[in-house]
Amino acid sequence: MLKEWAGNSGIIVVNKPKGMSSRTAVDHVQAWFAEKIPTGHAGTLDPLATGVLVICLGWTTRLVEYIQSMKKVYKTVIMLGANSATDDSEGPIDEIMVERAPTLIEIQTALKHFEGEILQTPPSVSAARVNGKRSYRLARKGKPELPPPKIVEVSSIHIIKYEYPLLELEITCGKGTYIRSIARDLGALIKTGGYVLELERTSIGTFSIADSHSINQPPTTSEKIILPQELAVHSMQKLSLEGLILRYVLNGTKTPFTFPDSHISTNNIYAIMDPQNKFRAIAEYRPNDEVLKPLKVFPFLDPNN
Repeated sequence: MLKEWAGNSGIIVVNKPKGMSSRTAVDHVQAWFAEKIPTGHAGTLDPLATGVLVICLGWTTRLVEYIQSMKKVYKTVIMLGANSATDDSEGPIDEIMVERAPTLIEIQTALKHFEGEILQTPPSVSAARVNGKRSYRLARKGKPELPPPKIVEVSSIHIIKYEYPLLELEITCGKGTYIRSIARDLGALIKTGGYVLELERTSIGTFSIADSHSINQPPTTSEKIILPQELAVHSMQKLSLEGLILRYVLNGTKTPFTFPDSHISTNNIYAIMDPQNKFRAIAEYRPNDEVLKPLKVFPFLDPNN
């Protein structure tokens, strides 16, 4: 048990085992601490899936949305020649008579349809909502219904190995992408059917499987286990402030601010850094009003420093 840890924020990366829900994984990590602290995960993994689950501690739970928006990398094995009611191996399976196995070139061509910005329908058994209700809850009541389609981004799909009926892929994608939907829709396109047999998330942003720790082996020390919360805003634009402006931001006060004409920005959201290059807040710059509006300030930090 991490009895010596007296912090109030941080990140733990665990390797979620197969068969465990993400919520149960969070409960396991919470039990590592002598005192109960707020914890939350940054991106659900289905019980079938294994791999990287980023768990935020204390004040870092307020940064979950920024970790969720990071690119994710998955390795998956898709079973062709059958469909599943849940689009994975846990649902009822219906085999399909396939006259000819698709060639590697045909698979490569079909996969191109799933790269870039695509319109994707989540599985009927998922956390996606249908008329305000989780689709998996409707399915449990015997009323399965597909959630409405949404636009997701798939950066790349690489074939690792193909020996029909097994297709192994590495997929890099953005927030909200369902690998199960890619398996289902690929199977429909090549007329073989398809569902996810195995699924592993190997990374979220800079958090990789190499950084992860086993849930089944609780650590005895927080050293090298708890990562700094600054990693949650690793890819965010940084804005260094000092003096009165920094104090205004840390007090949650909207304050006048002007960037030099040479400033180039990809968006208007910034991680606010102090003169010691410590992460202190997140703020939005509003160019029309030339003001900085604090969005998230961390009260455990001393605004007088």
